[in-house]
Amino acid sequence: MAILPFQGDPKGETADTFAETFRERFPEIELVVREQVLKAFQEQALYPDRIDEATRRKIGQVFDVQAFITGNVYYPSILRWLLQIQVIDVERGEVMGRSLVEVNYIGAEGVKQACKIAVKNLIIR
Repeated sequence: MAILPFQGDPKGETADTFAETFRERFPEIELVVREQVLKAFQEQALYPDRIDEATRRKIGQVFDVQAFITGNVYYPSILRWLLQIQVIDVERGEVMGRSLVEVNYIGAEGVKQACKIAVKNLIIR
């Protein structure tokens, strides 16, 4: 699986923390990290609502993966934020898994806690 940049996470802190937490829970799944994906696809918009079929399939071919993980970080208020995760099949474009977490504090510990909950709640079919 490949980790794409998360929308609303310009520095990649949440995506990178999610990748670390994902590896802990699913050590048997090979993971291509966000930085590797960005090096190969610098010119393309890799956010979920902008990925077309050709880009989706190219991600699968370049990294030899069957799926990628994408996310959105929303800040509906100053102290509350939401983390939405989706696992997308590169061939069919179907959602293979998802997770949604609401966090009532920000900062490094808030990001870490949100990612742990998101991975814990993630069901991949």
